[in-house]
Amino acid sequence: MMKRILPIAFALLISFSLSELQAQTSAITFVNSSPDPALAVVDVYITQGTEVNKVEDIAYQSASNFDQVAIFGDLEAFFSVSPGNSTSIADAIVSYSFTPLADAGYILILSGVSNESGYAPNPDQKYITLSMQHMEVPKFSGQPNQIGVMMAHAVTDLETGNGYIRGTVKEIAKDLSYKGITSTLSAVARVPVIVDFTKPTDKNIVYASFEANLSNYQSENVVFILAGFKTPLDNNQSDNNLVLLAVLENGSVIVNSLIAGSQKASVQWVNDCPDPSLGVMDVWVDGTKTIDNLGFRKATGFLEVGAGTEMKIGFAPATSSAYRDTIKTVTMQSLRPGRAYHLVISGVRDTARFAKNPNGQDLSLNVLVAENALKRSDRDGNSAVRVVHTSPDQAAISIKNSATTYGTNLTFNTTSPEYTYLEPRIDTMWVYIDSTGITKKGWLADLRGSNRAALVLASGFVNPEVNQNGPSFKLVLVDSAGNVNSNLPELLRDTINSVESDIVPSTLWRIAPNPATDKFTIVVPLTSDLVAKHGTLLTASVYTSSGLFLGFYPMNFGGLQASVTIPTTAVANGAYFVQVSTADGVRVGSATIMVSR
Repeated sequence: MMKRILPIAFALLISFSLSELQAQTSAITFVNSSPDPALAVVDVYITQGTEVNKVEDIAYQSASNFDQVAIFGDLEAFFSVSPGNSTSIADAIVSYSFTPLADAGYILILSGVSNESGYAPNPDQKYITLSMQHMEVPKFSGQPNQIGVMMAHAVTDLETGNGYIRGTVKEIAKDLSYKGITSTLSAVARVPVIVDFTKPTDKNIVYASFEANLSNYQSENVVFILAGFKTPLDNNQSDNNLVLLAVLENGSVIVNSLIAGSQKASVQWVNDCPDPSLGVMDVWVDGTKTIDNLGFRKATGFLEVGAGTEMKIGFAPATSSAYRDTIKTVTMQSLRPGRAYHLVISGVRDTARFAKNPNGQDLSLNVLVAENALKRSDRDGNSAVRVVHTSPDQAAISIKNSATTYGTNLTFNTTSPEYTYLEPRIDTMWVYIDSTGITKKGWLADLRGSNRAALVLASGFVNPEVNQNGPSFKLVLVDSAGNVNSNLPELLRDTINSVESDIVPSTLWRIAPNPATDKFTIVVPLTSDLVAKHGTLLTASVYTSSGLFLGFYPMNFGGLQASVTIPTTAVANGAYFVQVSTADGVRVGSATIMVSR
């Protein structure tokens, strides 16, 4: 509804004909994209010169073309927004002005919240208080089977991203952050499409996806507006999920719901239950078999599940065919929409048959919920590592080396609260018993990869013989695709704490040829101090990239250097890890060898 508040006072305009007046006006479509419940319905006051007009009752996710208001070009226009029960412009809570061009079309977008209390901050540190932005929509000059597309970002808790029509190479929006707008139209075929909003540097990392049937849009152009909340429950328990608004020329709005993203949560299931009677299990969620035959020290990739409600988890033998076959059920906390989780199955079926936990932790079969899981490292160029303690009879531990701390004071069924970031490398991870400071053992973990994210399990029993002869304690590496490496090379003593602390860095080695075909030779320079302290008996141990030990080779010593030639005719093409150690177990250094034929 539109109300005129003051009479027209533009004397200059009286001399114009009707057609001339029309040529001097601008078309402005106002869109209510604020998910603030206090602004579920708003009024807009439009002021030019001395004339004030009121447009009433514009609901959230809808728009008005201001059809009954003449907004003249080349004259500054003021737009004041108030709650829907306003009585005058004095009730306005936010105002905005710009000077439209004559005979031009614009979208005016209301976004943000009236009070930041209780709302998640913007991930790009932008202010989320109520504001307006405008974008000029040029005339589309594409083909008849095309539609012009623009995009705007009005989601306070959604990070910067790129907009793509799935299956195309060129983005429709680049580096679009909150309150951002595109300035040009992209020509898109009039067909049903999926619109993806992705990480700027990797279109395969999709923040949200929406279906939009462009063949049904009766418009020469469309402006897509990201609206709502990425994580509604973090925003005053809102129920305004992420949506994509499609604003057409006539002022109508089509609401495209999320098909992937914040109405669901992503989870990776990991089975680290060391109970020998449950070597393989089925997982039932709310009465439905969700995971079939998940073995011990096995994992799934990330899967989408419903969020926002509690889930009843049932554990069953691998032969289960109905929910009644479950041997135990637990009620798991509701997952937050848009978040990613590791769900790690831990504990044992009958606690009376196993040794008590040294810290008094409950060993019952359960699910450890680790929030804010990463599918890929969110720091470009760095690997991201998180540690989970799931060893029932192990005391509180820390996992670290001289250069990096991966987790401290972890008791059974706990996880490091945040990821540790490091340059991609093969690193030594030492397990320390917190109560004594004694180093238990160390394992070599290959943490290389492009923006790799990995989970490390402190897994198994310290004393298998009093725990039903279950699996022995070790560190296990799980990647986000569900690949598990439970054969990490093991070290016995904390003599050299980290690859970065190698006595002789691999940059000083001579390796030829690399890549190798049938053999390669390693020459490692030594110092007189090293020889005096550790002797001249050195060996080179060879492992596959997954940690499988292939063999060791005694090295020749002479002229303060150690050398060895290692055959490769019996191994497949790929990367191999070579570690050089002294006779007393001190790690001299390590390097990677490629075999290629």
